[in-house]
Amino acid sequence: MQPNIANQPEIRESFDQGVVYSDIFEFALIDGSKLRGCFALLRQTRQILSMVFDYSMKAALVQATMQNMSEQDDLYIWHSDQGKQYGAKETIALVLEKGLLPSMSRAGTPTNNPFAERFVGQFKHAVVRR
Repeated sequence: MQPNIANQPEIRESFDQGVVYSDIFEFALIDGSKLRGCFALLRQTRQILSMVFDYSMKAALVQATMQNMSEQDDLYIWHSDQGKQYGAKETIALVLEKGLLPSMSRAGTPTNNPFAERFVGQFKHAVVRR
């Protein structure tokens, strides 16, 4: 588990411009199968930097999302929930390779990842439930 640095005021204020929030969500398709999406959202602009869909919910989904992000010099913190996909050693290694600090919400606290949770709600409302 990684510390929750994205929500520590003394750290967050220094890096507010470069915090990336990520989460995985799922929804059912008409045939009953479940599709999962993983995204990377830039806190400052609410811009989606990357989004990848797959039928599995493995660490490779998170890693593909990170690999699809364009290189940006002003990213500092990668914040997620405590899902095992985010805590996998390969995922943490990729976070560090990209020059980011890993940060995770406290268990059972979706309010620690508010930008990601809001995006999931908006995406499901606008796309999935239509």
